[in-house]
Amino acid sequence: MRASDKTRPWSLADDNDMLRHIEKNHSIEEIAQLLDRPPEDVRRRLSILADEARALFPKDIAAS
Repeated sequence: MRASDKTRPWSLADDNDMLRHIEKNHSIEEIAQLLDRPPEDVRRRLSILADEARALFPKDIAAS
């Protein structure tokens, strides 16, 4: 079992905290420490949120 398989599910509060720390230019490692999660989980969750945002706001619409 991977270490990330044991982590708790992401909540809306976790997502908001992660994004707020990104806006403050904290590193992935700093965010992981603040959220008590492995850095690979933070990277994975950020990738998922970015994919979801791209699906909602396609590139041609977001640029206008």
